[in-house]
Amino acid sequence: MTMMDELFNEMEARLTKLGMSTMGDNKVDKGKVENIEKKYVISLPELYKHFLLSYEEVEFEQEIQFKTIENTPWSHGDGFESLASFFVTTDGTNKLEKKIEQYYERIPTSIFPIADDSAGNLICIGVKDDEYRGRIYFWDHENELVAKVMLDEDLKDVSSIDNYWDNVYLIAESFIDFIRSLEMKNDSIVEDINSKIIGINMSSNFMEKMRLAREKLEAKEKRKK
Repeated sequence: MTMMDELFNEMEARLTKLGMSTMGDNKVDKGKVENIEKKYVISLPELYKHFLLSYEEVEFEQEIQFKTIENTPWSHGDGFESLASFFVTTDGTNKLEKKIEQYYERIPTSIFPIADDSAGNLICIGVKDDEYRGRIYFWDHENELVAKVMLDEDLKDVSSIDNYWDNVYLIAESFIDFIRSLEMKNDSIVEDINSKIIGINMSSNFMEKMRLAREKLEAKEKRKK
């Protein structure tokens, strides 16, 4: 048995213990994952790739939480974050390709969305550069760069999405460490999510403002070059 086999078995045992249920026949077309890698010129970490190829859909019987290495603005008093859904390759609300398109040019290209919490924030995995590759990160949607540009905030030292990490926090050193950190949420934990969530109207007007904000960043980057 290879090391990867051992890690996969450990991951599967942990997810099963957490009450994971899967939908479909659990046979994912390898070409779907390869096409994503080619399209975005990335190389997914091996264990995470095995995860994508093994499960069409992942659901849990009860709420799941995890502890992060770095506390985020969303951390509970005990330092835990919530896990809502893993993104998968099949069609549906949590289709991975839809999520990539939704957040492309909103998160650094060194990280890749793999899941979300219950408040619109992302869990990402590093896919480029040795500094980030394989590590797991939390991306805070309320402090994203595009929103700051839209609000005309002063961002003198920021010229592109790739050098803005003020809203990114380290969760775990690897995908297996992230899986190891997952646990069932204690019923005594009370989340004050509603006080933190700011509703965003994804209207055509809002999307146009986001487009203009990205163009403003691109123009700034070109001037620096």
